[in-house]
Formats: sequence, C-alpha cells, structure tokens
Amino acid sequence: EQAQAEGADVQPVYSPLQALAAAREFPGRQAVFLGIGFETTLPGIGLLIKQAQEADLGNLSVLLSAKRVPPVLEALLAGGQARIDGFVTPGHVTAIIGTKAYDALCENYHVPMVVGGFEPLDLLGAIHLLSKEMVAGGQGNRNAYSRVVSHAGNRKAQALLEAVFEVKDDALRGLGVIPRAGYAIREAYGRYDAERRFEIATRSCEPDGCICGEILCGVKAPADCPLFGTVCTPGSPVGSCMVSNEGACNAAFLFD
Repeated sequence: EQAQAEGADVQPVYSPLQALAAAREFPGRQAVFLGIGFETTLPGIGLLIKQAQEADLGNLSVLLSAKRVPPVLEALLAGGQARIDGFVTPGHVTAIIGTKAYDALCENYHVPMVVGGFEPLDLLGAIHLLSKEMVAGGQGNRNAYSRVVSHAGNRKAQALLEAVFEVKDDALRGLGVIPRAGYAIREAYGRYDAERRFEIATRSCEPDGCICGEILCGVKAPADCPLFGTVCTPGSPVGSCMVSNEGACNAAFLFD
C-alpha cells in the first residue's frame, strides 16, 4: 500500500497464475511475483514458474521468500529459548507435507504434536488431543484434521516442489540461520528468479526497537515491546507481528 501510494504498480492477486496473465498482457514490462509463505503456498508458485518456462515468457520472475516448517519447529525445540510442551501443527502446511514430516521430531524431542484445522471445533479438537497426550506423558503425532490432512500428504504437490525448488539454509527472525529452513529456485528455472535477474541484495528488515523475533519464538509477549501500542499499531505497523492480521501483536492490540 505504501509503494502504491508512492506511484509503484503493485497489484494484489488471488492466484499466482494471475501474474502469468499480467506478463502476457504487457509483454514490454517486467512482471515480478512476490512469492512468500511456507509449504502451503509453494505448489502454486512452483506451477507459475513451470508454466512460465513452458510458455517461454521472458518478462516474468518470482521474488521468493519461502520457509519450511519442520526445520523451524526443530530450531525452537533445540534452542531451548521457550518452554514447549507440545505443538498444534498447521493444517494447510501439513495438507501438503503430511503428518509424516513431524514423526522424527516427536520421537527425538519427546514432544507431542497434533495437526488442527481452522474452525472453532477443529481447534478445540486439536487442543483436546494434545492435552490428552501431554497428561499421559506421550509423544504422539496425532491428526485432528483428517478430512484434509493425511500421513503421506499431497504427493503431487511434493513432486512439484522437488522439481522447481531446492532446500537451502535460511534466516528467520529470532532464530538466526537455520539449516535447510528455506527454499530457493533451482538452476534449471533460474531465469525466473528475480534475485538473479535483478541482482537484488537482501538485508535484515528487523526495525530498531522491534522484538518480533522474540515474540515469534514465544520468549516475550507483545506488551513487552517498547513500540507496542505507541508507534506500532495495526494502522501503522512496524514489525511483522503487527502487520499480519494473524500476528500476535495485531491480535493483542485488537482483543486484549
């Protein structure tokens, strides 16, 4: 929104393939799709890149910022910053990667995990199963979202991720660089990588005074941040926890 106000041509889309249509409509302009998210959104982005290559489009690229959930969970468990008794694992991510992705974490760290959906009853069911595991001292990897999630996951989507992307070490706020926590576009599709095409230099985006990293890790609460509710509000967010309407700071500001 800020970039649009300054005159940039920024278009929100509901599907990555709308970027493909934009590139075809305006062949004399470069279209850059901002591809962000975890495993949930990556199959759509991978499909965009594959179709762009099949169509031999020369004016489309993807600026990718993609993370992998299991290595992040392992970093939280191994880091010891926050006391973690169990996880309600993300439903849409797990629909892609399958509950099998957490088997080793449950076994190695003796922590139960339950995948949950997004309706109130889904969440209550996941919390109920997780509580039973914790009371019993278990380390089970349970599924409270079986109408969407399976143990194996979406094999077709997994094959697409494997074809288009490669795993890389990546940095996450509050956790630093985590081995194998991110994705990069494979060399075979390198012409559609905006970082390569435009030689974009990445930098830290942690604003001064912001403690989003510690809030994301569960080490501190939104109220512990000196910016919270003063210079950082939903109308004028400073950090990612306030930018997103799913963020802890956004929720705390609106509902606490």
